Amino acid sequence: MTPSLSRVIDDALSTLRAHPWVVLAAAFVFVQVPSTIGSPWLQQQLPTEPGAPVDPRVLLLYVGVLVMFGFLWCLGQATVANLVDTTLAGRRPVLGSALRTTLGRVGSQGLAFGLAGIASLGICAVVTLASLAVAVPLGALGVPSSVLGVAIGLLAVLAFPAFFAVMLVFPAAIATEGVSAPTSLRRSWELTRGARGFALAVLAAYPLLLVPLVAASSMIGILPGWLSTPLLAALGTAFGALCLLLQAHAYFALRSAKEGYDLEVLARRAEEQPEAGSGVDLPAP
Repeated sequence: MTPSLSRVIDDALSTLRAHPWVVLAAAFVFVQVPSTIGSPWLQQQLPTEPGAPVDPRVLLLYVGVLVMFGFLWCLGQATVANLVDTTLAGRRPVLGSALRTTLGRVGSQGLAFGLAGIASLGICAVVTLASLAVAVPLGALGVPSSVLGVAIGLLAVLAFPAFFAVMLVFPAAIATEGVSAPTSLRRSWELTRGARGFALAVLAAYPLLLVPLVAASSMIGILPGWLSTPLLAALGTAFGALCLLLQAHAYFALRSAKEGYDLEVLARRAEEQPEAGSGVDLPAP
């Protein structure tokens, strides 16, 4: 059974409404603060004049900062997954406890992130070789370069989202199951097998969520700086929280669909609260 994206979005919004402060605080720490500090710095490092050369050292540092952003996003996903796991178990989520769990497994998260990065470089090499294999003979046949560019672009567009969809839930697996880095990548592969379309749909939801964010940011941008700055920060934090919740609930939805995780949680809650009997609510996947 393939999970429902609409159900995952509903569950993410429900969690945000039920426990706004802990989720927003996690998004603020792992998404908004790095973005607020790093984004202006990154923009300052790039040349302002078109065609101006870029210092290789600056470019390397630029890539390093982007990689750090990605790793912090993984830590944020792990923290929010811990919070969601706690709520599904019928307990009140505590940010400090979730952070301790995340930081206690930061080594595994870093190793898994590094392995995923190596895999992405491998995919980049494969896409490059495949592009050359297609472009060279077609170019010899006189196919216009614009057509070749579109074909190569489509190949990359199809390859990388599919890879990131497969790697969608490994931080949550480490956070909630306590598995090793290689096992978390294998778990992510297994959970998304047969549900690649669902995983891609979760990733595709992010740019769709950006539409109202950009519209609201444009309206806020006309306000005075002392008012627009905190409003934009709050808006960015809310966007980050919702995206992290989507990934977390996607992970639990995949586990429920493939492994009956929701029934497992239901049984555990019934054991912890025997007086509730059959009145224990089934947690949303």
